[in-house]
Amino acid sequence: MADTIRPAVSELAMTQKRFAVAPRATAVVARRRRRPGARKGTAFTFRLSERATVLIAIDRLLPGRRAGGRCRKPTRANRSGRRCTRAVRVGTLTRRGLPAGRAFVAFSGRIGRRKLGRGRYRAAVVASDAAGNASRAATVGFAVVRG
Repeated sequence: MADTIRPAVSELAMTQKRFAVAPRATAVVARRRRRPGARKGTAFTFRLSERATVLIAIDRLLPGRRAGGRCRKPTRANRSGRRCTRAVRVGTLTRRGLPAGRAFVAFSGRIGRRKLGRGRYRAAVVASDAAGNASRAATVGFAVVRG
């Protein structure tokens, strides 16, 4: 019988919602001691209902203007449109084979080698099981205060 029950992501949170970008890769930062001053890096914490591969899509939240029923990049032509907040995808983190239960994914504020700039962001976490069933997205907002 085929698996038709999709996994669930719940209790999504971050250890720090405002943080500075760490100088090194995520794995190294996760083992370092804390220093005084602005905290460097953070971690996503959540609960999985079953073993799954997790995608964490990170979007930057930028100002926009309503045009053609959508939130678009501000231009001269749409400057009279209503203000809105648009989400621009900056990258995706993938963690394969996370077990059911509590999960902890360290995040240095970098996607690959590229630092996230100062500003507001949103992370959407989606889990998919071995049968290809995907969960609903759980989202959390955060801010990078120094790059």
